[in-house]
Amino acid sequence: MTASAAACWLRGLLVEVDRRRRAATLSRVRAALAALALLAVPASASDAPPRLASTRLTVFNLPAEAGEFYANHLAQRLVLSGVRVVTSSEVAALLGLERQKELLGCADQQSCAVELGNALGVDGLVVGDLGKVGDRYQLNVKVLGTRDGALLSAYAGSSSAEGELLELLDAAAESMGPEVAEKLGKPLAPHGFSRPRNTVSVNPAAIYFGYFTGEYERAVASRLSVFGTAAVMANARLPFEEARASGVQVGVGLRYFPGANAPAGIFAAAQLAAVAGFVTGAEESSAMGGMLLVGGGYAFVARNLLYFLLGGLAGPFVARTRDSTGAERTAGGISIEPRIALGATF
Repeated sequence: MTASAAACWLRGLLVEVDRRRRAATLSRVRAALAALALLAVPASASDAPPRLASTRLTVFNLPAEAGEFYANHLAQRLVLSGVRVVTSSEVAALLGLERQKELLGCADQQSCAVELGNALGVDGLVVGDLGKVGDRYQLNVKVLGTRDGALLSAYAGSSSAEGELLELLDAAAESMGPEVAEKLGKPLAPHGFSRPRNTVSVNPAAIYFGYFTGEYERAVASRLSVFGTAAVMANARLPFEEARASGVQVGVGLRYFPGANAPAGIFAAAQLAAVAGFVTGAEESSAMGGMLLVGGGYAFVARNLLYFLLGGLAGPFVARTRDSTGAERTAGGISIEPRIALGATF
């Protein structure tokens, strides 16, 4: 071997050794990065909010374009509730229209939810339908998990006017978002929107009867609120008796909102109240009593600030009175309380 050939062979050997050393180093770096990624994924995945894919709502007796409009509105309200959402138009852009139709048009909705979820990398699929039946509008919507097609959340509601459909979709989003996050074990994303949960109000209608009433209400669930009332009676008229009363009345109660939009919407209510004071009529006496009232009404929240309630309660009452001579008697009857509450929410 000549000197030049030996030099060429040596240079080639050094280059090969250097290449292999670099390759080994790069391989170790890649392995370390992969290990870090594996360690980081579970934490980031568990800390990330739920991610859903929204599809166009199937419509019945409504314009075809209404399905996409209402689906987009639902998607936006879900985002405001703290859920990440890929809209139906974004799904079409990512998968292509034909592939989207193929997946959404299959007979087995659960298996299609799994396949679509795998394709988009989402946790759930929002599907539903909206239709007009007679003079009423019906909304049915649900979220299917993309891991196994299991039902994560569902909502159904109806209205008598098309203008109320947006309120139904708002209620659906606020009900389904937290439920989906809870079942997936993921947190909701911070957001700037939340429905007021508290109300404070006065009842101007009660002034006619001699009651000065205030109320505090707290929504403890999407369909349930608790409330407390306090009233000062100043020469108030007693029902079905020629007598007047002065004293205090306190009560606690529950309101049930079938539209899942507490503290707003149609509600049914029940209340327990206690009364203590003085009764004046043919003779003066002290009195203590209680009543159980049931009823309902409608509550409206404007701009997440103003609160208005129209309704009423009625039920039996029992009172124990003692006159100036010490004689006691028990009186009873039916109490009727109209409610026209005005106040604020927060």
